Amino acid sequence: MPRISSLQVEIVTADAGTESPVMVVFNNHPMPFPQYRGGTAAGETFEGRFSPNSFAHSVAIEGPAEGQWAIERLSVTYEGAGEPWTVRFGAVTLDAETALDIWQEPPLPTFDV
Repeated sequence: MPRISSLQVEIVTADAGTESPVMVVFNNHPMPFPQYRGGTAAGETFEGRFSPNSFAHSVAIEGPAEGQWAIERLSVTYEGAGEPWTVRFGAVTLDAETALDIWQEPPLPTFDV
């Protein structure tokens, strides 16, 4: 489990947006993104940055408090020790009962033998 210095998300909303703040759940602690731009209305793009400077056990994007949020695509770039790595997700719909697990360990190093 690596130490995460920061993570950056890009979320493209499909046809059902939300007015709820985007919440990242880092190690079971929900928090809004302290740095962001854009929005989560239909067709908008949200870009947020979060700097936990902690070891990741779990990372998720929480569904909205009310209604549904249709996400067209989402990417998250993790920065920590070593090279940054990016994880991409396709379409998903979130609501008050769901969250999207966005945690993925960094790729193993590759080398020629």
